[in-house]
Amino acid sequence: MPVDVYGVRHHGPGSARAVRAALDEQPPDLVLIEGCPELDAIVDLLGEADMVPPVAGLVYAVDEPRQATFYPLAHFSPEWVAARWALAHGAPVRFLDLPATHAFALAQQAAAAPEPAEDRDADAEPVEEPPVPAERLDPIGTLAATAGYDDAERWWEDAVEQRHGSPAERFAAIREAMAAVRSADTRPHDDPEVRSNARREQ
Repeated sequence: MPVDVYGVRHHGPGSARAVRAALDEQPPDLVLIEGCPELDAIVDLLGEADMVPPVAGLVYAVDEPRQATFYPLAHFSPEWVAARWALAHGAPVRFLDLPATHAFALAQQAAAAPEPAEDRDADAEPVEEPPVPAERLDPIGTLAATAGYDDAERWWEDAVEQRHGSPAERFAAIREAMAAVRSADTRPHDDPEVRSNARREQ
């Protein structure tokens, strides 16, 4: 079964317009939106006539309400457009990301991890210094620089926000380019961001 990925950088009228046009161009059997799956329980509310943006989904830990994640939506949010399109066309719509339950638990685990002691006995065994973290990968910045732009936002504006034509083809090209950039990522598997992305993609 073919899978189309419509990757967007941020909320924007052009991105939302492109997502809607791509869905019209290639109607899917199932729509998956980036977001924790706990939102599946309320996604049907987005189809209500009196549900008018700006609105936001809120996911929080019942026993620790400070642990929370917001999902803001506006008229120009690609997620809003995708959900409303699916609900209007009778296509199943679900959220796809690491469950908030797991994300909150991982955050608590990281916060509770002991910090390395700053003061050590001079006679103690030398402690190996942690490796210098590899430079963070910036796929959008890399694509912008390759296209001759020194500003990633301006490249995205020209490549997506202000571009017309076949949005499905444009998103396919961006997906292929992003995959090529990510394949050149030299960071080890235990890099925190690499590990976090792997969890989310699983």
